[in-house]
Amino acid sequence: MVAEAALLLTSGRPVRAHTVHRFASATTAQLPRSNSRYRDPTTEAVGGMSQSLVDDNNWANPPFSLIPLVLRLINAQRAAATVLVPVWRAQP
Repeated sequence: MVAEAALLLTSGRPVRAHTVHRFASATTAQLPRSNSRYRDPTTEAVGGMSQSLVDDNNWANPPFSLIPLVLRLINAQRAAATVLVPVWRAQP
């Protein structure tokens, strides 16, 4: 897999630290606060799609199949977020 340059899109808001890691697990969470697909002792909520994103600066690394839904959710809630979206040209 070849890494390519990423495009950072901003909403004009000031840059601030991420406050919650969406779509994390106990082993992948990069922040003290996280949401997991399944219940585990370290997560504050289950399911990144069912949470309000508004009051946080969100870090999200969703499954590929959820990327369009996550982008729509962020837009609908007018939330601040950084979403990891890989460039994978062979993926349909």
